[in-house]
Amino acid sequence: MITLYGFGAGFGLPEISPFVTKTELQLKMAGIAYRKERAKPPASPKGQLPYIVDDAETIADSTFIRAHLEAKYGFDFDAPLSLQARAQAWAFERMLEHHVYWALVGARWVDGDNFAKGPSHFFDSAPMHLREKMREDAQFSPRTICSAASAVTRRMTISILPCARCSHCRFSLATRRS
Repeated sequence: MITLYGFGAGFGLPEISPFVTKTELQLKMAGIAYRKERAKPPASPKGQLPYIVDDAETIADSTFIRAHLEAKYGFDFDAPLSLQARAQAWAFERMLEHHVYWALVGARWVDGDNFAKGPSHFFDSAPMHLREKMREDAQFSPRTICSAASAVTRRMTISILPCARCSHCRFSLATRRS
């Protein structure tokens, strides 16, 4: 039986990682029996979650896990799709996972209300006298997150454009010409 390793429940979600959720849904779609265990990224061969252990083989990264499931268990997640639709689905998946991901980071870590509901709870077990300072230090300001995302997106097809509200927190899917 496959063991899927993920972060576990949090923020009112059954799993806090969208990548672990993706893998769990794929296992369910394929009808493959699995059990789920909590883990931390350093336990993974790639230092990220999810990863699976299938017999004696350990596979990390949701994309590689999918390829493993398709190859070993003969399940084609894209069976009803034409070649063109498969290519579009792959492009869409890459865009979401590697580019729009920064919008998710921003929604969780920049927005004060969302930070209070989610990531701030990472520090609940910190010593009381350090807890609030750790939370303040961990929360990104819009300028910090956009600067980091801007540096990453210089090589990609996403641009960050200023919004009217704060001048540095709107993500845009505007395509640049090379």
